[in-house]
Amino acid sequence: MELVFVTTDPDRDTPTAIRDYLDRFDPSFIGLTGDMDTIEQAADDLIVEIEPKEEQADGGYTTDHGSHAIGFDSDVQGWLLWTPGTPVGDLRGDYTRFLAEFPAG
Repeated sequence: MELVFVTTDPDRDTPTAIRDYLDRFDPSFIGLTGDMDTIEQAADDLIVEIEPKEEQADGGYTTDHGSHAIGFDSDVQGWLLWTPGTPVGDLRGDYTRFLAEFPAG
């Protein structure tokens, strides 16, 4: 079982920045980045929204994106979708059932 984080802001989320962020949670988590066209295509395929950059008065920008998690089996088929409002107990139960159904390896 692997947790994979995919950036939606490759301009700021450098490989080092992603690694530093993920290491705060678990060093085994994987971080991916790439060119924005590839990221947008993957997001479209998974129905993950990425909002366009919104320029700020100070010259910076903000961006927003979907924040759900998708559980994939070893054939890379999406089986579970957790939205931000999913209760922790439901996440835990789903995760346990998912691992039993699709063991790692």
